[in-house]
Amino acid sequence: MTPHPQAEILRAIADGVDIEAFYVEEWCGVVPMTALRYIYDGNTPLRIKPKVININGIEVPEPMREMPPEGTSVYWPGFGSESDDTHTECADVGYYPTMLPDLLRKGLLRLTEEAAAIHANALLSFTRRI
Repeated sequence: MTPHPQAEILRAIADGVDIEAFYVEEWCGVVPMTALRYIYDGNTPLRIKPKVININGIEVPEPMREMPPEGTSVYWPGFGSESDDTHTECADVGYYPTMLPDLLRKGLLRLTEEAAAIHANALLSFTRRI
């Protein structure tokens, strides 16, 4: 039997995990009954709310704990020579066989460029002048 396409979301709802729906161009938290209605309608994307860590009062998406499959793009915070210069670096898994596992162990790898940028800004928040 083929599992329901939203099986992971349904299990998360049953387990009391926070769910988000994408509407009005952003992810917003929804109550379980609303998530179930969105599953039934099939028109609104749903996801399990990403876990976050706190760095100097800034919520940062939780770092990856396992290396994704080879060929997957991963991102990490990057810094330039100017005090406020942040950017992200990117590579496909398998391209840097020594460096990427090291970044993973240090909690620096992310699956999205946005998450790496948030992490870079959170790290710089310790040294920015207010």
